[in-house]
Amino acid sequence: MNEYRMTYYRGRDRDDWREEKFLAYTLDLALDHAVDWCPDGWTVKIVEAVKP
Repeated sequence: MNEYRMTYYRGRDRDDWREEKFLAYTLDLALDHAVDWCPDGWTVKIVEAVKP
């Protein structure tokens, strides 16, 4: 499995941004997980692979 980092935000300020790390087999699965996991009212900014 690969490790991915999701950055998501609620407002325009940087203090309203959050990051989560999680495991997934592919980027497509990671994107699906990010959209499903992101709380209501928040927006996914980016999902990227974490390099070891």
